[in-house]
Amino acid sequence: MAEERARWQQQRQALDAGMTSAAEALDKAQTAIKVKDAEMKAQVDAERQLRKRLATLEAEAGATEAGLREAVAGLQSELEEAASRLEAATAAREAADAANER
Repeated sequence: MAEERARWQQQRQALDAGMTSAAEALDKAQTAIKVKDAEMKAQVDAERQLRKRLATLEAEAGATEAGLREAVAGLQSELEEAASRLEAATAAREAADAANER
């Protein structure tokens, strides 16, 4: 009976040690999962911020491009108007020179 009881206690101690070891392993695994989860959330947040910044930059670039196109169109219009005035002034001068020669 004493042998049986000693064996039973040894088995119980081994079982307790195994359960303690399993609980420690479970705690480590849960901690590792929490760490990985936090890392993944941080990566998702960083990606979200980068996507927002990219969208902002694309919008700014689009606005800048539109502004530049508008400025170029305005300058082109002014250039065409100046060329037209120069052409008219040149024609008037040529007419005045021709009238003076007569």
